[in-house]
Amino acid sequence: MLNRLKHSGLNLLVLAVSAAVFLAAFAVLTGFVRARTPETTTVLVAARPLGIGARIGANDLIEHTVFQDGAAGWYFSAAEKDALLGAYVALPVRNDQPVPRDSLISAAGAGERFGALLADFPGHSLFPLPLDAANVTAPPAAVFLPGDVVGITVVIDNRPPPAATPTPGSFSFSIPGAVDEIPPGAVPTVLPPSDPAEAERGFPPLAKDLFPGGVRVIAVQGLPEPPDPDDPAPAFTGLDAPQMLILLVPDLDRELLSLALQQGDRVFVSLLGHAETAGSTEGFTYWDFEAWFQSDRAEP
Repeated sequence: MLNRLKHSGLNLLVLAVSAAVFLAAFAVLTGFVRARTPETTTVLVAARPLGIGARIGANDLIEHTVFQDGAAGWYFSAAEKDALLGAYVALPVRNDQPVPRDSLISAAGAGERFGALLADFPGHSLFPLPLDAANVTAPPAAVFLPGDVVGITVVIDNRPPPAATPTPGSFSFSIPGAVDEIPPGAVPTVLPPSDPAEAERGFPPLAKDLFPGGVRVIAVQGLPEPPDPDDPAPAFTGLDAPQMLILLVPDLDRELLSLALQQGDRVFVSLLGHAETAGSTEGFTYWDFEAWFQSDRAEP
């Protein structure tokens, strides 16, 4: 073979140099392409649409390779998959969408790790809403799931009586003799308020939505724990634990909600199918209902 190449007139030295130049150029080009290609990482992607309140299972997350950039840190990495099992979905995640870090609520110990959630929600507090309070009307606690959005409506039947002002003590004595009767016309009468704003103020009974946009449920407490088949059957069952919702409430609304639970004749808790509502509600009074009724009667 070599003899045939010699007699063919080819210069072996030129052929060898050409092959070496080609290999060197190929190596340089490959290194340049690798240097320009960003590094990759593996993130978790939703294997199916994840709705609010869904609990993460082993088959709900799959791994997907993406480029390593600043946005990659917004999502859960593949190494965190085991730690996410059992977490609850707080924001909906579409199919094949990388799972954002703020879309899941950890299922870690309810009494120990709740405070860590507030780091992602400045200006908010975790407020306990007792479902078994005498003036609270709500669906059963088992209906609610973490991540649900609920509305709270307070109804007030009557105004509370004004606070009594103590009468200061005074010295008095009786004058002997007949006492003139006070003519009826001298008794002062109570005049209606002269301020139009005071006269037009709505009177109870009234209803008002405290959070038109709703508030989010962080946890549901008081539900019966499922029995463990490995544990022996208990000799007796204990008292039912209080059922309550742990709500994510703005700090400025804690006092409002506390007063509504204390003074409201009835507090209704309803599930909402949305997360935001523009503006605030005006409230509804009995007089609004009466005007509505009369307007319907007046229509031909």
